[in-house]
This record gives sequence, C-alpha cells and structure tokens, in this order.
Amino acid sequence: MSLSNKYRIYSGIIPSVGVQVPSGLTVIAETGAYLAGSPSFEQTTERFQSKSGSGLRAFFSGESIFVNQFTNRGSRPEEILFSSNQSSVVVDISEELKEGILCARGAFFAATMPIHIGLRKVRDFPLGNLTRQSLWMQFCKKSDPKDDVTMFLSAASTPVKIVLGDGEFQIVDNNSLLAMTDGVKLSLYENAGLKRALAGGEGKFMTVVEGPGTIWVATALKPPSLISKLSRKLFNGLDS
Repeated sequence: MSLSNKYRIYSGIIPSVGVQVPSGLTVIAETGAYLAGSPSFEQTTERFQSKSGSGLRAFFSGESIFVNQFTNRGSRPEEILFSSNQSSVVVDISEELKEGILCARGAFFAATMPIHIGLRKVRDFPLGNLTRQSLWMQFCKKSDPKDDVTMFLSAASTPVKIVLGDGEFQIVDNNSLLAMTDGVKLSLYENAGLKRALAGGEGKFMTVVEGPGTIWVATALKPPSLISKLSRKLFNGLDS
C-alpha cells in the first residue's frame, strides 16, 4: 500500500506523522509512537521476528523485539497520528525500500503493511567493538517485491542521502550511519596519529561504507532506556 499522497509530516521540535489508512488496512510503528487516532483502529502488539534467538539479537542490537500494529476496522479511511518521543526529524525512504533497508538503533519509526522487520548481523566483534557500533541492525524489506510500502525513519538531524557506485566509499562518523540499503559493505578506518585521533574528537577508528548502494547519515537518536520509560509511566500514573 503506497501512501505517498496520503500522509502529512508535521514539522516541529518533536514532529509527528498523520497517515490516512483505508478501511481494513494496517500500519505499524515503533512502541510508544502512537499519538492519536480514531476508535476504528484496532491495536495489537507483535514480535517483529518469529525466528528463535530474536530476543537475544534484539538485546545486542538495543532494539525492542515488539512493534505495534494498527488496523482500521471502520468503513472509511481514518487518520492515525504517530510522534517520536524525542526531538527529531521524520523522513520517507520508501523509494529505496525495494532493495531492503538496514536501520541503525532507533531509526525505524513507522511503516505500512505488508513489511518484514528482522535483524541482520552487519559487523564482526572486533569491528563493532572498536567503532562502538552494534553488531546487529534492523533489516526492513517488503514482504513481496511487488507491494507498494511506505516507510518512515526518524533521526536527531535531517538525514543526508548519499548514493554510492560500485567500489565508491565514504568514511563516516561512528554514530552518524542512520541507514543503508542491502549490499553496502562496512569496514574499519584507522585515524593516523594519536594527536589526530584523540584531539580531533573523532576517535582512533571510524566506519567505512562501500557501494554500490545508498546510505543516510545523520545524528542518531538515543532511544530512552527502560528505566526512563518506566519512570515516565510511573509519574504519569501519579499525575492521573
């Protein structure tokens, strides 16, 4: 289902997305993103991956293993609103979704169905450890290549899209790789000289991305910790 002309992004310090969902169809969003919607929407919470070991992989990636699904059970199209829980920018990356998108921690925001969300190992232990990167990223793709699916990412700054040809590469800050298409290769770059590595503020090691493919670079969001989520729910309960 393509919603290229059926959604609105409301900009601001904390943006939101309003999606017009036809009767009987479903959209999904990260946990905690729901803002408002018609009573016609039926909500369910599902695991984004049914394969064994997904919980352990999600633990190492820092992602939740759940997503919320909202199905319009009414007889007419209804709007549903999603909002990030942090200051962020929301972008539509549906054009590249046919290739499959690998997302950094906290980047996935919302999507229309049918879409598959799983986890993919993208780094070995030394590379992940030296660059302070997760070994796993969320992998999002259409359930069927013929499907029209709309997908949104969120980041702390406006993402810059870079298209890389075969053999072309970029050196990126370890925390700036927001997403990339399937097939992009990752490797390690070592800053020469201790002064440059330490005084320059970038650290000794950085991440190399090599095409062919597309990458998005931006300041990444830091998902709230479990403790902060529980604290917020507790204080909200006390105020009610």
